[in-house]
Amino acid sequence: MIKRSRKKSKSTAAWGKSASEDLKYFEALVSDESSLLFSRINAALENCESPYGHLKSVSEVLVHNQAELAARIKVLEQVLLGRLAPQELHKGLSVGEAPEHIYSLMSEFEVPVSTVAHQPNYYDLEQSENGSVYAWTGPAPEVLFEVPVKRDSKSVFRLGFIGAADEALLESVKILVDGQLANVDLDFDGTTRGLLCTIESRPGGGVTTVEVKLDRTISPAEQGQGNDARRLGLAVTGYKVYRA
Repeated sequence: MIKRSRKKSKSTAAWGKSASEDLKYFEALVSDESSLLFSRINAALENCESPYGHLKSVSEVLVHNQAELAARIKVLEQVLLGRLAPQELHKGLSVGEAPEHIYSLMSEFEVPVSTVAHQPNYYDLEQSENGSVYAWTGPAPEVLFEVPVKRDSKSVFRLGFIGAADEALLESVKILVDGQLANVDLDFDGTTRGLLCTIESRPGGGVTTVEVKLDRTISPAEQGQGNDARRLGLAVTGYKVYRA
C-alpha cells in the first residue's frame, strides 16, 4: 500500500510539472496573439480618413478575428473527430487570404512567429526555458517574409531569433529587400538577437518582400549533438518593423 501511494504521488508530480509547462506555453501564445490583434487594430485606425470611421474599422477587425478563431476551432474539432488529417490543419487559413483591411500597410508593427510558422520552411513551434516561443527555420536556407510596411520613409526590418544551428551561419547571412541586397547588422535587445536591415522609402504601395538567406542549414546530428536529423537554420521568434 505504501509503494502504491508513492508511485501515485510521483505520477501526480510529473503531471503537475507538465501542466505547468503547458500553461506557460499557452500564456506565451496568448501574449503573441494579443500583440498581433493590437497591431491589426492600430493598422485599421491609421487607415481611417475620418475619426467617425474608427468604430467601424475596429469592429471589422474584431469580427474577423472572432470569425478566424471560430474557424480554427471547427478545424480542430474535425481533427479530433477524425474527419480531417492533422497535416491539413492550416489549409485555408493563410495570411494572404485575409481581408485587405486586416493587413493594411503600417509604419511600425511586430509579427510573432506563431503567425508565420504555418508557412513553408518552418518546423513546429517550441518554447525556450525563459518562455519565448520560437520555431526553427529549415530545411531550405532561405526564409521569405511578405512585410506590409509603408514605404513613405526609411524603416528598419528586424528578424528576432534566440539561436542559430551554427554560429558560422551568421557570418555570411544575406537579406534581400524586393530582390535587392541590403546591408545586414546584428544586435541583442536583452531577450532576443536580431538580424537587421534597412527598408528604403519608395513611391507607391504594396507588400514588401524580405528574404533572409543563409549559406546552408545543418542538423544537430551532423554536429554530433544527438540524433536530431532536422536541417535547421535560425530559431526565429518573429519580426518587427520600425522607423529608422
